[in-house]
Parts: sequence; structure tokens; C-alpha cells
Amino acid sequence: MIRDPSQLYSHPLVGQIFEHMVVMEAVKQRLNCGEECDLWFYRNSSGSIEIDLLIESGARLYPREIKSSSTYSEKMGSGLRAFSSLASNVEKPLVVYSGKTLCGVAVNFADTAAWCA
Repeated sequence: MIRDPSQLYSHPLVGQIFEHMVVMEAVKQRLNCGEECDLWFYRNSSGSIEIDLLIESGARLYPREIKSSSTYSEKMGSGLRAFSSLASNVEKPLVVYSGKTLCGVAVNFADTAAWCA
């Protein structure tokens, strides 16, 4: 049980909690703008490609990989690169994480306008 914010960082479910918070922020953002909640999760049949949040806007898909880490790693974007090679309508694949925004690659979760297409 988490009773204090300081307990969250060492909790075994911190990744899932962070992911849920980011997805719910996307839901809130879309609803507040009067948009449909065309938000999806993607995993291929073999499980080798997974996208935590797939934002659909018109005919475009905006894949987001969500990580609770504050340190960016190139490995974080491997699923995004694999998914982007499958579909021609993919735009702005991004890692959403708790670190500093890195232009065109990763964005801090608090900068909702930058990642919530």
C-alpha cells in the first residue's frame, strides 16, 4: 500500500502506475478538447512489438512508449521504431517519460501539449 508520495518511487508497481497516469492524462486532454478518445494499446500476435499508447487522429497514428524512468535510453524507442516500419501513417513516435524533453525523441510527461497529439 502506498501511504506517502515518497513510497511510490520504490514501489514495485511504479511503472504501471506511471503508465496509467499518462494514459488518463491523454483521456482527460482529449475529452477537454471535445475530441473522441481514439486511444489504443497495440501488441502484435507474437508479442515482439508493443505500443503503450496509440493515439489516432484522423488517418494518422501517434505511437507513445511510456516509461517511468527519468533517464532516456535508445532502447526505450525500439518498439516505436518497429511499429513505425509496419504502418505508413505513423507520425511523431515519442517516448513519454519523467526525464528532460529531447527534441523529436522523448518528451517529459508534464508537457502534455507536446505528446498528446
